[in-house]
Amino acid sequence: MTEQQQSRLEELLKQYETNDFSIEEALEFHELLRLEGAMKLFHSFSTNSEAETALHNINVTPNWKKVWENVRLKAGLRKQRIDLYNFRLGKIAAVFLVLILVSAIIYHKTQQKSNSSTVVSNNIEDVAPGHNGAVLTLSDGSQIIIDSLGNGSIAKQGVTNIIKQNGELVYQPTIEKQPTAMVYNTMSTPRGRQFRLVLPDGTKVWLNASSSITYPTTFSGKERTVTISGEAYFEVVHNKAMPFKVEVGGETVEDLGTHFNIMAYPEEKVITTTLLEGSINLISNGSGQILKPGQQARLNKVSRNITLQEIDTSQAVAWVHGQIVLDNTPIAMLMHQISRWYNVDVEIEGNISQRQFGGTIDRNVNLSYVLDALEANGINAKLIGNKIIVSAK
Repeated sequence: MTEQQQSRLEELLKQYETNDFSIEEALEFHELLRLEGAMKLFHSFSTNSEAETALHNINVTPNWKKVWENVRLKAGLRKQRIDLYNFRLGKIAAVFLVLILVSAIIYHKTQQKSNSSTVVSNNIEDVAPGHNGAVLTLSDGSQIIIDSLGNGSIAKQGVTNIIKQNGELVYQPTIEKQPTAMVYNTMSTPRGRQFRLVLPDGTKVWLNASSSITYPTTFSGKERTVTISGEAYFEVVHNKAMPFKVEVGGETVEDLGTHFNIMAYPEEKVITTTLLEGSINLISNGSGQILKPGQQARLNKVSRNITLQEIDTSQAVAWVHGQIVLDNTPIAMLMHQISRWYNVDVEIEGNISQRQFGGTIDRNVNLSYVLDALEANGINAKLIGNKIIVSAK
């Protein structure tokens, strides 16, 4: 670091203590903190004992989030947007805490700006996060893009009205006589979209990005069966006389009174089924496996073997609540999630498949914040056109 850079960093550190940054100064601060000797200077200027403690004590224990929350409150910032750490490093680098701080400052300063799908930031193109939207395919093959439709009736299928209300699609059966032939619809979410659906029996479905669900517009007979791809979270209305079944990737999940999540993307090596409430019977290769709340079943697509493990179920459904939660997550799986939510392609260069990450990403932040977090954790991440290229530093 040159004398001129050190002098400038000292000026910005004084502003850091009062949270008095312009967007341009925050970005400059971010870049200067990457230089050799910058963190030593940062420590010498810090007058916030809680911040000083945080910079030395943040690690991969559950307490680090609370420590950072104290720093955030002292800085007068909104809730943090990204917490990401690289398991290979053993602890979060002190510089990354500052990176989060800078990102939070930038967000705080720019939150009122445009929410268009592509925005300009740092003189480069940035990508806004995904949002609610889906494509509905009716029984005759016609399609309705429901992203921008207002509330109200949008179609009728058989004896069921389809209504959009409060950001979800609701199927409301009428009192008309049931048809003899089943009528099927499909809801699909492209990359960068998610949507909620209420089936004719009142079962609620959350559909993640790059997913689909096919279902009858009216349930009749001895069972209620739907088919999915991608990822979906279900809150099933239990009916012992008419079991609810989900068919996915060669297996069947049978509801026994349940809230559960299924992740079955074609690019992933396993299909995961996570039970939050109630009970489900997971059927594969003719044999069943009963899951209890708190358990996750992982079906290997090649061997077709199923393994059970106890997990924190909130991680599996974090996407429903606007977060990506990582826990020893391989970089390939992380980049798949980023690709689906931000509607971008991903190319991984070099041998970095063993890199694993933990932490939380707010799904409402622009892509540039996520790429900065990867950079701070030892990964080169560049957006070129509509493709992210990642490699080891």
